[in-house]
Amino acid sequence: MAGEADTPKDRATPIAAKALRAMKQPQPQAQAAPPDSSTNVTWTPPPGTQVEGAGPPHLADANAGAFNLPDPTAPPGAPTQAVNMPTANPIMHDPLARPYDLPSGGVFYGKYGYHKTVTMVPTRGEQENVIAGAGEDPQSQLAVLRGVMQQCVDLGPIPYDELVLYDWTALVINWLAYCNGTDIIGIRPQHGKCRPITVTFSMSELPCKVLRFAQAGEVANWPPAVPGEEVDDIEAIIMEMEREEGAKGVEEFLLTRDDSEGRFVTGPLPLTGERVTWRLPVVADMVTADDFASRIGSTDTSKGKPLHTFLLALQILAIDGRPVGRLEAMRWASRAATPTLDGFREHTSRRSWGYDTRPSFRCHCGAQFRVRLPLDGAMFRRRPSGS
Repeated sequence: MAGEADTPKDRATPIAAKALRAMKQPQPQAQAAPPDSSTNVTWTPPPGTQVEGAGPPHLADANAGAFNLPDPTAPPGAPTQAVNMPTANPIMHDPLARPYDLPSGGVFYGKYGYHKTVTMVPTRGEQENVIAGAGEDPQSQLAVLRGVMQQCVDLGPIPYDELVLYDWTALVINWLAYCNGTDIIGIRPQHGKCRPITVTFSMSELPCKVLRFAQAGEVANWPPAVPGEEVDDIEAIIMEMEREEGAKGVEEFLLTRDDSEGRFVTGPLPLTGERVTWRLPVVADMVTADDFASRIGSTDTSKGKPLHTFLLALQILAIDGRPVGRLEAMRWASRAATPTLDGFREHTSRRSWGYDTRPSFRCHCGAQFRVRLPLDGAMFRRRPSGS
């Protein structure tokens, strides 16, 4: 979404525009069934669907796809919470289907039985054609990607629009790896005017935060603590370097039941002392942002740009306990002082999880720099035949 562009509607190809329109149509959702209905099913993914080397350690095992899930916060011996699902699902019966555990562990989907295991299948030729027709505009590419992904991923009882963006991003990366038949990421990042460097690594080495509920005797540690006022800037930099050097692979964080509501309140923000109530970003926000971007003619999400401010405003629910609508939230985000906004951004970023899509690399000149991974198949490198 980063970078300036012409109006997405003008730049999207007819195929991409068609996919975008189709994606905005209401999607069929699972209907609740009576307790004695036969639609309560337990599903086991087909054997032999694991691709070589694909996915980090938190991928679901072959028996993790049950839809009758226990409440992880319930006392021992509590009855299993049934989640009703339609039995006729082509993805679940696809011989190429494979399971994937969302990095949130399903903790934010309590009303859907804390469902965490989704099912994916690779793209087919006709879907490749749709993706190829997406054009060069980043917004159109993401819209087409979401549309195709809805045809290839079954979320169980979770409505697609309610999937939290951190889970969606992790799901996209794993699904693209499956579609490309490899988990090897190969990119050529460039720092300033230095020559590009070639970086190749396994997806399992990409830092990934996963969540689960703290059990009896365990102490919740999510969100991660931040340095207090007693830590100066130099010490904070050293602490960040140490985290980056050790950040490889999966890191588990524990949270409380209260945190699983997905609504949070900041501490007093810098300069104003305001406390902002906000919610986690979801896929529906991306669709709304698409519409906003097409109307303003820009997909630039850098700080200070209208789309960046709009995305912040979508998450804001109340200011100092007073509920605000989208327009008032937009005004607040537009007029707030930079230190106040930075405090809000810091609070929201601490509540993130999943993959670090801006990994850090060291340039030939010795400088450390970050690069945002592209959410498309171009970042994966297929292994040579026979390797």
